[in-house]
Amino acid sequence: MPTKEDIDNWLKAIGKNRKWLAEKCLVQPGQCYNWFAVNGKIPKKKLLLIKSWMEEQTQEVVCIDLPDLDSRGKMELRLDYETQLKVEKEALRLGMELSAYCTEAVEWCCSQPDIGARLAARLAAKRAAMPAPDTVPDIPTTFIGTGTHVQQLAPQPDSSQNKPSLS
Repeated sequence: MPTKEDIDNWLKAIGKNRKWLAEKCLVQPGQCYNWFAVNGKIPKKKLLLIKSWMEEQTQEVVCIDLPDLDSRGKMELRLDYETQLKVEKEALRLGMELSAYCTEAVEWCCSQPDIGARLAARLAAKRAAMPAPDTVPDIPTTFIGTGTHVQQLAPQPDSSQNKPSLS
């Protein structure tokens, strides 16, 4: 069964709050808030409902094809410019190559027992808030790497945008 913390993380990941959960569970918001108090307890029937909603979102995202065996050990990342800049700065701060930093991040994620449910909830929330295709702000930059070597495939954003670079 999900814990109160699991439910709070799920709500955050999907961009909802306890008031929304109360409406979905057909209870008053105050009653729902009491469930999350230190000594509060979520009724078993409501907990089963919440668990099923959390699992539904996980099942929506899990339907993906595994890569061909020939591509094992290689990964393609698509990051918008701002995210890429944040990742580059953090790798630089830690004195790591970009590909080594990304490898560490992915390996860490894989070691988290609830990463599947957390990621599924995050993706569902992103999908719900996704802008129309013609309003996407940045062109993704694509990197292919094997852990120590990285090859940039997409062009950098136009320099007229005055965005800083870590070159």
